[in-house]
Formats: sequence, C-alpha cells, structure tokens
Amino acid sequence: MERSVELAGRANDPEGGGRVRLTDTQLKILGAIAASSRRYPITHEELAESVGCCAKTVDRAIARFRKAGLVEVRNTRRADGGQNANAYVLSSARAAKARQAR
Repeated sequence: MERSVELAGRANDPEGGGRVRLTDTQLKILGAIAASSRRYPITHEELAESVGCCAKTVDRAIARFRKAGLVEVRNTRRADGGQNANAYVLSSARAAKARQAR
C-alpha cells in the first residue's frame, strides 16, 4: 500500500504555493534525482533501474514533477552533436528557493 506525502510545488499557483501529493515510488524517484543532481544529471534508464520500477512509472513521475516545477529536463548531446538521453535534475528555481529558506 502506498501512502502520499505533500510537497510545496507550483501546481496551479505561479508563486509556488501549491501542494503536490506524491506516492512512495514518486518520492523515491524524486530522491534519486536529488541525490544525482549534486554529482551529475541522471537519465531515465538510470532512474528506473535505481528505483526498481518500470519505465512507464518514471515517465508518469517525470511529467508530474515537471508540471509541479520540481524537475527540469536537460537535453544532452554527444560529441558529434547528436542527441543523447535526456537527463533530469532538480529545478534550479526550486533549489535556489530551498537555499534561501535555510
């Protein structure tokens, strides 16, 4: 059984005052993004593997995080200019706001 937690997020409030409800799995995915954001951006495949869920679950979570303003997608490029896998990091605006709150 999954429980939900609430995080402050953009939701319907442009000032970031809305609440975002997350399941345990979504919270694990967000935690993996947060942990990797300090070192390097994490890819979709790495997220699914590290959390132990399917790719579709990661897709739904990323869509929800982006809508809430919690996560940004970084397009990565190979040396030859071709597109590599997208990488996911915590939103820089959210990270800056969290630093100011400390």
